[in-house]
Amino acid sequence: MIGLATVTIGVAASILRGGRTTYSRFEIPLQTSESTMTNMSKQSDAAKLIRKAKLIIWDEAPMARRQTIETVDKSFRDIMDIDKPFGGKVMVFGGDFLQVLPVVPKSTRAEIVNASEFLLRLGNGDEPTIRENLILLPEQLTIKHSQDEIPEEPIIKEIFQSLQENAATAKYVNERAILASRNDHVDKINDKLISQFPGESKIFNSFDSAEDDTNNYYQEEYLNILTPNGLPPHRY
Repeated sequence: MIGLATVTIGVAASILRGGRTTYSRFEIPLQTSESTMTNMSKQSDAAKLIRKAKLIIWDEAPMARRQTIETVDKSFRDIMDIDKPFGGKVMVFGGDFLQVLPVVPKSTRAEIVNASEFLLRLGNGDEPTIRENLILLPEQLTIKHSQDEIPEEPIIKEIFQSLQENAATAKYVNERAILASRNDHVDKINDKLISQFPGESKIFNSFDSAEDDTNNYYQEEYLNILTPNGLPPHRY
């Protein structure tokens, strides 16, 4: 499966391997308005990549102007020929919503808020809220659980339905994933999923050491707490 990771600003894009800004990836004009479309044609290679992508991550999204995000939304609907938000693509918007807002030269406060409205309107009364100004998510975006259930259980059951029967099928496993905001949440969900796979489990204990560390700068206790990408947590 193909996942595209983009960011609003070039400094953050330099951190990613082969990183691209949203302006470069989606061919967005630098000046956008209510009627702007991206420069991608429906027959271009960029449009073909969008169609194949299963997930699109847009980091530093709060720093993008409302018109920029709406331009991508309209273009994706056109490219996919689907009249749904972003053409039905799974979009993950990331970033600090208390961070710097879009830069609008010589603008008033109202104009700055208007430029940010696409992502801020959830909290300004346009979307229904519940107690303490929490946003009420539509039912189709939620997975309900009872008070007696462990919170992770319902989402595991929803995403990995019939796990026992399909655990040995590579296609079944590769087409499913659960995203989490913290590594410790990922480890917790992984442990629960692994325990549900059929067959006998095996535990491989790890031993951490640093190469060419003649002065013993890196203590083993410190190395044990590191969790590199793609490796499970340390087990004694």
